[in-house]
Amino acid sequence: LLKIIYNLTLILSSHVFLLRMLFHIQMFKSLSIKTAE
Repeated sequence: LLKIIYNLTLILSSHVFLLRMLFHIQMFKSLSIKTAE
């Protein structure tokens, strides 16, 4: 049971990390576009 919970948290944390990275990249892109204009 502990292994399953550990695996789930690991998968969730990796997904959250990826989502955060994507969000920051989008923010950075929009900011750079705004400054370019």
